[in-house]
Amino acid sequence: MAHNLKNKLQTALNKWLINHEFKSADAEVAFRLSIVSGKRLPVYIGPDLSPCFTIDQSPVPHKVFIITIPKSGTYLAAKLLENLGLINCDVHMATWNIQDNRFADEKAIRLEPWRFLIEIPLASSAQLIRAGQFSFGHIPCSDADKMPLEDFRKIFTFRELRDVIISLIRFLDSMEHKFKKPEVIKLGQKFKEAPMGINKFKFWFSIWGKEYESLIRNMLPWKDQGDVFQLKFETMMGDDGKEAQFALLKELCGFLDLTITDAEIDKAIKDSVGAHTLTYSGKRSSYSDWWNGELEDLFKQYGFKELNRLYGYD
Repeated sequence: MAHNLKNKLQTALNKWLINHEFKSADAEVAFRLSIVSGKRLPVYIGPDLSPCFTIDQSPVPHKVFIITIPKSGTYLAAKLLENLGLINCDVHMATWNIQDNRFADEKAIRLEPWRFLIEIPLASSAQLIRAGQFSFGHIPCSDADKMPLEDFRKIFTFRELRDVIISLIRFLDSMEHKFKKPEVIKLGQKFKEAPMGINKFKFWFSIWGKEYESLIRNMLPWKDQGDVFQLKFETMMGDDGKEAQFALLKELCGFLDLTITDAEIDKAIKDSVGAHTLTYSGKRSSYSDWWNGELEDLFKQYGFKELNRLYGYD
């Protein structure tokens, strides 16, 4: 009996490895430890004998994916879903790789996130998520990226882009970086050395401005997809009033087909907003603390002002 089950598990694991172009040097070790070693990606074997990021389950009938503009509440939205009863796979996904946070030290992730990157395309990583579970990432709205998420309930978070930029600057300032081009290495050093203020902001635009403008622009079409729930950061935080915040979360629960009481929704909000998350610094970023005419000119020059209007902000 045990031998037959072992053979079934090995067959299922090897089939998945072959279909997803993984190569395991030791199938026996992969079986015994329930991991895929070929890409250094630990997986579990689910009840259906297929690999998954976690075997924890919830009664929610859908796979869920949070698509987020950077610094627009990625981990806050994840905390809300956890408190609403969904299972967090704890994997930050992108088009061509994942950041595997499951077994990593939180401080190490914040300081050196590249250490936890594994090259696995979204078309494969999305298949490791089960009903009742969710993952998240900054995914462009391209045909190639939409296809792997076709059978997911999708949530899109967005935020005032001036606040996004200030939050990005604070976040990137707290990290170590591995720049490759000599000219970018020099700019990166100047960025790290400069105190918070206009010079640091200028270095940010020089290094990352075009990259983030392109990413956020390529994510914009998610706002017009009829099957995607729109989760505005400011409403999620309560800026538009407690009634609007509660109504948004109640609508989200309906979108996910959750059976939940108003009291449970209210508790989920209280337990999530302001709670510790991987990227929360303890103080919310606000562009009003730093913004001036020079920054507004850069904001416009790099295309963010136009994008901001398209996302529904001034």
